[in-house]
Amino acid sequence: MASIFFYMLIMFALIGGNKIVYKGAYDGLMLWFNNVIPLLLPFMLISALIVEKIKKLPDEKQNKYAILITIFTGLFCGYPIGAKNTAEFVGCGSFDTKTGNLLLPLCNNCSPMFLSGYILLNVLNNKVSFFLAVLLIYAPYIFYLLLSILFDKLFEKSFKKTQKNNNRYKVDTSDKKPKSTEEKKDQIILTITQITYVGFYIIICSIISEYIMSTNLPDIIRSFIAGLSEITNGTMLISKSIVYNNRVKNALILSLSSFGGISAILQTKNVIKNSGLSILKYTITKTICALATYGLAYYLI
Repeated sequence: MASIFFYMLIMFALIGGNKIVYKGAYDGLMLWFNNVIPLLLPFMLISALIVEKIKKLPDEKQNKYAILITIFTGLFCGYPIGAKNTAEFVGCGSFDTKTGNLLLPLCNNCSPMFLSGYILLNVLNNKVSFFLAVLLIYAPYIFYLLLSILFDKLFEKSFKKTQKNNNRYKVDTSDKKPKSTEEKKDQIILTITQITYVGFYIIICSIISEYIMSTNLPDIIRSFIAGLSEITNGTMLISKSIVYNNRVKNALILSLSSFGGISAILQTKNVIKNSGLSILKYTITKTICALATYGLAYYLI
């Protein structure tokens, strides 16, 4: 119901300001076409092939490799590939929903390429070292993961449950035939559909940011809401703002990079639908870790 209200609100907003809508849509479309597609689409296609290979492994190997590949591709490739692979492996029974919900916030993060090539270079003008930025963003997620393993023994329980439930998820594991050409085409079509959805949410959030920036709200509020909506344009607006001191500005930019913005949450929600993974748990964890990043960055930079 909330999503219906959200889309209706967007429709009314689109009717009200043609110039704002045009600029926001144009900026979002150019961002998607010039930056997201060239960087993200190849990784989405390659990761889809890797996931299919993992699915063909024997069950005892599949569980271990699925978690390693989910973490590696998620951290290396960025939004929303980590969420996509987590949902894929939960769906095929490589690990259970509880493990998926634990891995999702860690694996679905900004990639090191985006962090170094855009946030550190263009937004922060190399004021923060790459090593420190990676530590500030990823450390809260790793700490959260270690605490969950320590207190809940999640991996041990999920592996046992997965062994019991493998037959329910994978009826035909004893007859692993190569995928047909038609099935491979379906994977390509699915990947293209997902990258299109990514573009759609980037454009919507870009329009929202443009609306926010056109209001008479104080600059400190406008730039923050824009960054909360979509981090690529939003963090740049924060970096150019004169109302923040450098310490707050750097901490806020890294914190929003950790959070990913509403655009990344909508992208994640789209790729994990029907998987049983919780977008609410994901959002809460991302918020807590982003606040931790802000605190660490404020005191360490």
